[in-house]
Amino acid sequence: MLPGTFEKDNAITDRSAESIMAQHDFTFTFGGNASENAKHNLGGLTLHMPSANSTPLPDSIWGWNVGDEPGTAQFPAFAAKFAAIKQWAPTKMGFANLLESYCPPLSLCVQSTS
Repeated sequence: MLPGTFEKDNAITDRSAESIMAQHDFTFTFGGNASENAKHNLGGLTLHMPSANSTPLPDSIWGWNVGDEPGTAQFPAFAAKFAAIKQWAPTKMGFANLLESYCPPLSLCVQSTS
């Protein structure tokens, strides 16, 4: 077994992933269950996008995982999701991983002061 992993057995099948993570000193979940996160004092991002009838998320949930590594063709759809988050839950955040290739080299971003 690899370090940091566990084997599923009858002793843990009735426990949530969040309870197991909290037991092993994790502090954050990515896509975890909001109520389980709150129950086990874990911060996190959830996957379910907000809407006009969304119930408020507990403070332990920081916001939503909008998506992972979108191509530029997906940017408008992602922008709409970020706008929905801003409208329905202005104190929460949207999160999306971007590929490193979207960022220019640091030397192009930093202006010389000399």
